[in-house]
Parts: sequence; structure tokens; C-alpha cells
Amino acid sequence: MWRTEVIHPLFVHFPIALFLIGSLVLVARRANLFPSYNQQLHFTALLMLTIGTLGAWAAVITGQMAYEVVGRTLCDPTVVHSHETFAKLTAIIFTAITIIEFANSKYKKGYFVKNKSIRKGLGILCIVMALSGIATILYTGHLGGKLVYQQAAAVHVPSEDCVEFE
Repeated sequence: MWRTEVIHPLFVHFPIALFLIGSLVLVARRANLFPSYNQQLHFTALLMLTIGTLGAWAAVITGQMAYEVVGRTLCDPTVVHSHETFAKLTAIIFTAITIIEFANSKYKKGYFVKNKSIRKGLGILCIVMALSGIATILYTGHLGGKLVYQQAAAVHVPSEDCVEFE
């Protein structure tokens, strides 16, 4: 159970969920769909994106650890390199969104970014980046699925007679 290469999936799925839901909450907040809950939506999106970002970097690190174990057993290592590239791109995109959202949030008496036009432009940029980030999540997941289901990365293949389960 606690093989090094099996730790990676434990860290992957929480950031995926947090980024997808956090992005939807961010879009709802930026589109002003629920004006009376604007501050709560902003806090919720920021919290989800922050925790998701930390988890995404943990997933990148554990992915590198998993690669050290299974990298030599893969038939097509180009898939794992693409998976790693898109995973890092996803983490970078959501790190940038989180930083921009922090800079664009109210802090005590005002905003870090004072100009209203710049704040609005940064909000639109965050929406575009969040949608791009969702696309990179989906493609990264597709590549991860190819690694597991087509190349049996980190999959324990039992013996033909399954004696290890008796």
C-alpha cells in the first residue's frame, strides 16, 4: 500500500476537485451571479485555490518521486514527460491566479490594487486563466490515465495464479 509510486494519486485528486470547484466559484463571483454573497464567494474561491495550489505542488513532487520508481518500466516515456509538463503548467497557472486574487482582494481599508480598471482587468484575466487551467487539468488527467491504463505505471500485476492473495 505505501509504495512510493502509490503516494502520488493520494495528492492528485484533491487539487483537481479544489481547482474545478474553486474556478466555478471564482467565475460566479466575477460574473456577479450572486451579488449579496460576493465576499463569501471570493473568500471561498481564494481558500479553495490556495489549498489546491499547495496540493498541486505536492502532487508535482510526489509525481517526480513516482517517476523515479516507474520511469524505467514505461514503454513510452514521452507520455510521462508530457504529463509532467502539463502538471507543472497547471500548478503555475493556478499559483498565478491565487497570487492575483490575493493582490486583488480587499485588505482592511482598501485594495492592494487600487485602480478599478486594473482590478476588473485582473478579474477577467483570472477567469481566462481558470478556464485555461481547467483545460490543462483535463489533459494532464488524460495523460495520467494513459500512463496507468495503457502502460500500467505503478500498477502491481499479480501472479497468474494469484497466490499472494491467499
